[in-house]
Amino acid sequence: LGDLALLIKALEDEGEGASGTDELPKAVNPIRRATSERPADTLRPWEPWRELRGKDERGGKRGDNGGGGDGGADGEGRSGGNWPAVLSPSSAPSWLLSALAGPSPYESLYLELAEAAAHLNRRAGRHRLASRLEDHRAEVLMARGDHAAACRVLSSNAFGACARDQWTRAHYWRIFRLACCQRRGDDVLAYLETLTQSFDPKLRGVAPGRTAGLFQRDLEALVADSAVADPRWGAFPFLETELSIDGGGGGVGRRDRTSQPLPFLRRKLTKHVCSVGERLEFTLRINSHLPRPISVNGVRLYLVTLERYERVYRRDSVVAEDDAFRILNLDAPIEILPGENEFRFGWRPMTVASYVLATVEIQWKEAGFFYDSALLRRPMIGLDVRPSEPTQTIELNPLFLIPGHVQNVRLVFHSGSDIITEGVVRLVCSDGLQVVPPNTDAAGLDGAWGDECVIPLEACGPGKKIVITTLVKSSTVRQPDGGGGEAGGDDDDDAAAASGDGGGGVQTMEARVETRYRQESYTSVMEGGEEPESEPMSTILEAMVTTLDRPGGGGGGGGGGG
Repeated sequence: LGDLALLIKALEDEGEGASGTDELPKAVNPIRRATSERPADTLRPWEPWRELRGKDERGGKRGDNGGGGDGGADGEGRSGGNWPAVLSPSSAPSWLLSALAGPSPYESLYLELAEAAAHLNRRAGRHRLASRLEDHRAEVLMARGDHAAACRVLSSNAFGACARDQWTRAHYWRIFRLACCQRRGDDVLAYLETLTQSFDPKLRGVAPGRTAGLFQRDLEALVADSAVADPRWGAFPFLETELSIDGGGGGVGRRDRTSQPLPFLRRKLTKHVCSVGERLEFTLRINSHLPRPISVNGVRLYLVTLERYERVYRRDSVVAEDDAFRILNLDAPIEILPGENEFRFGWRPMTVASYVLATVEIQWKEAGFFYDSALLRRPMIGLDVRPSEPTQTIELNPLFLIPGHVQNVRLVFHSGSDIITEGVVRLVCSDGLQVVPPNTDAAGLDGAWGDECVIPLEACGPGKKIVITTLVKSSTVRQPDGGGGEAGGDDDDDAAAASGDGGGGVQTMEARVETRYRQESYTSVMEGGEEPESEPMSTILEAMVTTLDRPGGGGGGGGGGG
């Protein structure tokens, strides 16, 4: 009916047979033109997004309603005023007669009918037919210059049935038309997201190279716009990331690993075991699906403690900069070429904890793209940083004590390669032995003897030696008096002999050194100003000296001292 009305209108305008030929005048139905294989806007040269933006700022909105937009209807179907009647008012409903009165009501009725038909087909399970009808609606809306409404239709349709059924060519066409519509509107954020989706590797086989080049040019202009700076952009497919850990010379295959379930994510975390101060290398592989190289401002890797990571995701949030324990950076500028790219981060951990390699951030001009490991379909990688093996040692001399004598005891502490922040030495004597604090005056010696002595250990750096000298005396332990009754006989003597505390048995002095220390590279690492302060590690060193047992001594003390 629309074709007939247009034909009659054209005949009336030109006059039947005025051209002297038998050809019918040319009349184009606005619906058929909008939904043709090549919409009108695709036949004109592609204007860069920045130029379109400039036109908008100089005056007049792009694509105003009224036919001035992309492929807006010109004189071929829209500007001829009212259409002649092709139906009798007595034989047709009023809504149909109103629709055939002119191009605008004709298109409006078509949009309503197409929307209803798409809804019914979708409810009936005919999703592809519904998608096709939605495409037609969007093209008519674009031809009318109503880009906001066209974007709403295309946004819900571009990633619908064709994407699910992997009809890649139809899928890419819908993304292309959505981009054509969005670039003439004011929604910069939506246009950027559509452009990044157009570089999905699944669409590479059907995406024309020239179109990809035009899209990248617009994408480069968009990421330089201040409007895209605030949103936190997710893991868009134009760049793909993959993380791995290399060990300090041993490689991933030779590093111990443990697995830990993360029930709050329904994922499993693979933790690589390492020590404080060990040099770690992280390899980041970035696969770019853009046709040309790009230069980004920076690439950052967020390391988050497992405890903090769980708190973040239990409150339904995402990792932010404030959540990171440590952020590793690559120096700018960083060029990312089409295809595979490999970058390396170095880290020497100084704090004992479990960590998650949580997020990779790629800052491209004003836009930051965040690749969260919890949202990617790749194994989650973590670190289990354990205390470094202490290199401290102690020596306790003499090798044995002579019973009944006062002797010098000398304890030598070697810091090894560790940095000692604080420590304490405890000398604990068994019955029959007593010790005095170092540097006790001879005049006050009698009142200073005790069973235990606590000596502070001063802080020191790597390679230091601390010598502590004091006095220890051995006295004979009196035998329990068993003459007072039947309960105190040979049983008590046997117990005393077995314990080594009585009857002249072996006496012991134990030296226990408790230190808090840092790994040798701590100072140089902290000078960089990027590593957070950490609590020192702790260790305990022990040594023991015994009295020389008297051969044939009474009270059952014989045997070796152990």
